[in-house]
Amino acid sequence: MAQTAFRANTQSSVMPLLSDLSTQTVIMGQQDQTFVPNVNPTDQVSPVARGIPEMFYCENVMPSTYGFQSIGYSQRFPAAPSAAQFQEVYPTRSTDKISTYLAWDYELSKKLWVVRNGLWYQIPNSPDIDSIATTISIATVNGIDYINVARKGTYTYSNATGLLTQVVLNTLNDSEIVGISATNGYLLAFSIDGISWSSNSDPLEFDPESTDLSGAGGGKLQEAKGDFVCAIPTSYGCIIYTTKNAISVTYSGNVQFPFNYKEISGAGGLAGSWMVTKETSGQQYAYTTNGLQQVYHTGAKTILAYVTDFLAGSVFEDFDRTNKKFLINVLSGTMRKKLALVSDRYLVISYGMRPDAQMTHALVVDVTQSRMGKLKITHNAAFQVTDQSPEVVETPRQSIALLNANGDTKVVDFNVESTLSEGLVFFGKYQLIRSRNVNMQEIQVENANAGDEMICEIYPTLDGKTFLPPIAGYLAPESVGNTVKSWFFDVEGTNHSVCFTGSFNIIGMELYFQPSSRRR
Repeated sequence: MAQTAFRANTQSSVMPLLSDLSTQTVIMGQQDQTFVPNVNPTDQVSPVARGIPEMFYCENVMPSTYGFQSIGYSQRFPAAPSAAQFQEVYPTRSTDKISTYLAWDYELSKKLWVVRNGLWYQIPNSPDIDSIATTISIATVNGIDYINVARKGTYTYSNATGLLTQVVLNTLNDSEIVGISATNGYLLAFSIDGISWSSNSDPLEFDPESTDLSGAGGGKLQEAKGDFVCAIPTSYGCIIYTTKNAISVTYSGNVQFPFNYKEISGAGGLAGSWMVTKETSGQQYAYTTNGLQQVYHTGAKTILAYVTDFLAGSVFEDFDRTNKKFLINVLSGTMRKKLALVSDRYLVISYGMRPDAQMTHALVVDVTQSRMGKLKITHNAAFQVTDQSPEVVETPRQSIALLNANGDTKVVDFNVESTLSEGLVFFGKYQLIRSRNVNMQEIQVENANAGDEMICEIYPTLDGKTFLPPIAGYLAPESVGNTVKSWFFDVEGTNHSVCFTGSFNIIGMELYFQPSSRRR
């Protein structure tokens, strides 16, 4: 039969988060009732599975504007000079206006650390961080960052001295304060079930009876259904998260009663402050007791339901590059997970098999393009890193940082030409029509790294589902040193999945094949 040429889809919006959920897709749907080629799977109405072949698994691959590209990792900060087990990291500024990063370790050093002169530095007079309940929160008022260590005290940090200075929140008991936040010139301090706000002329004055008539006060959080977890500032005020619900706090403009409170309809509670992103726009992303949500002052909306189903499930999948097969682990509990938003564009959802171990993978949703990639790197936290020099430096594509427990910090490198770039991606499953097997003959891709030994392999099946051992393609001699690469095959199967390994920015992929024997 005549050879058929086909250009594959390299701009899919979503992917099944378990390869086993990738069904027997087909190029020509014919009588298929699940074949829906022209829909938007992110519009909350159309089906996520469109029935056409597309990407169904990747590692260290991110969506590009026109396709998918491999990424690498470059080092930003080396490991801490002494034993540490970093859990979280926060951007902050010292009192001498130096941008830095604050990390806390409750397992080994039990101290606070900062990045000083490009290296991790243990703060000598740090209070003891003796448990996971000793959380850290940072609030900025009048250009000064206040660092609160739950039930220990509130501090400022000087980069010049490398020391903390404790500040006194007048009339408040440090042992009762579990977090702080700030909005509209007020410093907010929280107990398990209450809130206090400072004078708007002095962020350290919390005495309502002071001679300052600028409105310090406080009271119980009547709308709280659980214990306080964290408060994230917004352009309107802040959103308070408890273990059971979320509360909108908006600025009223009334000096005596500066804030209005309202429970946010539909919002769930948080297990910890690491389950919500820290941006200050009108919305925040949170993994709540109701799943993955966008939380606004006016309500909460469930998003990416298939991601919630995966993270809340008990099946963890990885790919063994040595033995070239998918590994499935059935977990006895839920996965460990954290959220971060980077550059107001990349929603990083980190996850790992065990709650007491570092995370190993991260789904990265490009919220601007509504497309997804995946990172595979051991880390304890993802965060946004910026250039620490006083000059303005544009680095929106060099901002996704991942912190290892020992302090070693890597930044995602989008440079495909870099020797560090190394991705793996599966596309499939390719079958022309249901009634016939297919003989794969050639695969051609655009925008491979000319200097990289990119590998193309075919994973055929006989039953449409179970992968046979992979077959490597023969690289055409004229492809060596070129960005357009072709591989030749002579492989028959019910359908085929294509795996690329190496450095690439795949914006186009063409497959050449022949329909062969009929399926029984």
